[in-house]
Amino acid sequence: AVTGALASLYLMGISLNVYSQIGMVLLIGLVAKNGILIVEFSNQLRAAGHAARDAVREASVARLRPILMTSLATAIGAVPLAFAHGAGAESRRAIGIVVVGGVTFSTTLTLLVVPVFYLMFSARTKPTSHIAEAIARVERQLGGQGRLLVRYSGTEPLLRVMLEGQDQHQIQAWAQEIVDTVAKHLG
Repeated sequence: AVTGALASLYLMGISLNVYSQIGMVLLIGLVAKNGILIVEFSNQLRAAGHAARDAVREASVARLRPILMTSLATAIGAVPLAFAHGAGAESRRAIGIVVVGGVTFSTTLTLLVVPVFYLMFSARTKPTSHIAEAIARVERQLGGQGRLLVRYSGTEPLLRVMLEGQDQHQIQAWAQEIVDTVAKHLG
């Protein structure tokens, strides 16, 4: 977004000023929203059982229209600012040119780069449904004698097993078995 905005300012011969920086803040928010649309829908599809490549392809196709509508509306809305004349036109032109150039550039990159990066990073992760399935398997192993609580500290899960009516040695044995099972399924 910022690259497109700066290139637009350079091509139009306008300096980087407070008004153009305000336009860049708007751009960063818009680009982040567009990327989140693709990534979040891809994550939902992966959790539903789709492969990463199929999920990102389907998410990109499904979210193409909302992304284009938002980006085009923003760019077209800024065109009058880019061609402003009269008193205060310098500041309005800076915002308009930043928004039009930045939205055009960043939308193109978002639609092409976000799916590629999603595929690169998704190869190293498992869908959230994988964790839920592992926890459900462990709870089935408990057979109604307790429940599994999972908390996260940073990126590592901290497991706590609550068992009812068991002695201390039995609880430690169950806890170790559960930790091993969850670690095997999460790793």
